[in-house]
Amino acid sequence: MSFLLCALLLPFCAGLSPLPDGGEKTASVPIIMYHSVCNGKPNAYVISPRTLEGDLVYLREKGYTAVLTDDVVGFVENGKALPEKPVMLTFDDGHYNFLSVVLPLIEKYEMKAVVSVVGDYTEREEGQQKRSDNYSRCAFADLLPVPCNQKRSDNYSYLNRDEIKELTSHSRAEVQNHSYGLHSGAGALPHNKESYEDYKTRLLEDLKKCDEIIKECGGNPTVFTCPFGKYGKFTVRAVKEAGYKAMLICEEGVNRIEKGDLNALFRLKRFIRPSGKDSECYFRKIGLN
Repeated sequence: MSFLLCALLLPFCAGLSPLPDGGEKTASVPIIMYHSVCNGKPNAYVISPRTLEGDLVYLREKGYTAVLTDDVVGFVENGKALPEKPVMLTFDDGHYNFLSVVLPLIEKYEMKAVVSVVGDYTEREEGQQKRSDNYSRCAFADLLPVPCNQKRSDNYSYLNRDEIKELTSHSRAEVQNHSYGLHSGAGALPHNKESYEDYKTRLLEDLKKCDEIIKECGGNPTVFTCPFGKYGKFTVRAVKEAGYKAMLICEEGVNRIEKGDLNALFRLKRFIRPSGKDSECYFRKIGLN
């Protein structure tokens, strides 16, 4: 009897939940990471709208269906069915061009996308803190024909609260947490000789501030997207204990997820989409055929 009880409890002890019945037990989910999409000069964090459109066309033609993190979590936790060839498209930092450029393309090709916002960037856009010359709405005000509060730049702006509200009510978009103010230095990593409890308090205070912004806008953030992809064992532990469902990192590779394996959700890998590469060549290189 005791042996049977241990066998039944083993999945919980190993960080697993009982496997739901029916359907495939595992799934391969590639995740593509983008940042800004605009007609500015391409670099490691900027691609053109034409490149993104080429990516969407390629993925559709190859039979891929875009999913959100909620779909992946549902598969692992509850056995929610995934499409035959799922792919996740993520956009980091909460650029305004996610709304003005990306979303219309997502709608056109019937895809879905996850945008992870930085709370500090959102508040800078709303004038609650001093403007930054780093991609702020008013960074290039002297070049604009009208005052910066009357004109938005696709290239150098971030989402404000009203725009996040528009996204949280959209069926093809999902808004997640990319920290409030950890986009500098070590990101979400612990400080030197910082205890776990001190680290956890500091990290979760930051994430709570970003969560509050998203929730005020009607969203339900359940995923933490690590700034710069930096994380450690303390990060995973703290994020789990805070009740998040998953964590996005920057290590590259296709995610092999299994129903009931909750641990796999906290190291979701992503392919970084570079500029200057043809869609077909790029996706073939990373195995998306």
